[in-house]
Amino acid sequence: MNNCFTCLNCGRNNPVKGNSYTNKYCNNKCQQEHKSRLLVKEWKDNQSQTAWRQVPDYVKRYLIEQRGASCEICWNDQHCGKPIPLVVHHKDNNTHNNEESNLEVICPNCRALK
Repeated sequence: MNNCFTCLNCGRNNPVKGNSYTNKYCNNKCQQEHKSRLLVKEWKDNQSQTAWRQVPDYVKRYLIEQRGASCEICWNDQHCGKPIPLVVHHKDNNTHNNEESNLEVICPNCRALK
């Protein structure tokens, strides 16, 4: 029996804990990162025409990782020394158009002006 397992997210070898069939990730953080990466891949592959009431957090995190943590319109990233809470906006105001090129990460002030 193998006393180590390889994390599905980071690939690190870890000692087996408890039941061997439950050992897939180093910890909960690795598990959530892996799940988010799979969801982003599914979204990018499909970019389905399903309307979102709110853009999912995994898409927002992905866009911020790719484009940076500043508003894409005014380029502000801080207010009073604290990070600005960013929102994802559909450029064409069509919530069915969830293509990456139609989504922008902006601050609440710029969102209010649209």
